[in-house]
Amino acid sequence: MTNLSDTPPQFETKRLLIRSLLAEDNILVCAAVQASKPELSRFMPWCHPTYGLKDATTWITQARAKWQLKEHFTFVIIEKLSGQLIGSVGLNTIAKKDTANLGYWIHSEYCNRGFATESALGLFSYSERYLRFKRLEIVMSTRNMASRQVAINVKAQFEGTTSHSYVSTDENQDAFVYALYPEPAN
Repeated sequence: MTNLSDTPPQFETKRLLIRSLLAEDNILVCAAVQASKPELSRFMPWCHPTYGLKDATTWITQARAKWQLKEHFTFVIIEKLSGQLIGSVGLNTIAKKDTANLGYWIHSEYCNRGFATESALGLFSYSERYLRFKRLEIVMSTRNMASRQVAINVKAQFEGTTSHSYVSTDENQDAFVYALYPEPAN
């Protein structure tokens, strides 16, 4: 990876401002998660029935600390047109050198508009420029067709299916594994 002190806390795409988390985002994150709970809770173990402001505050505090440790790079997604916080995208679970997991979620009211694809592509470009990971994995439940479509849309390579390795809210599920690789330097 490159020198992370040069890593900017935000970037933009055509329709989105994608920036690092601020402590005061807790109310907006909580509202977005609560509005999207039926969809998110199917695949995101952290989205439990009583998810509230304390959960959002804790998540933001932990994400900001992990950014400082260079373990996670978590961003909120802001739609430029409305100024609304519409989700999150990040690189996390950095287990192997030069590899990260690319994850995302979008507020239910903003789904099916290409925002997850746009933010994932933006974060991939950001990673190529500033973080220099050699591989970004996108792992999702085999039941999560929307997330799989995002992986396909960003032209990630399908690498296989793993058995019972995706931790969900009620059971371990099979997972699809996709990967993005940066273009080789000339």
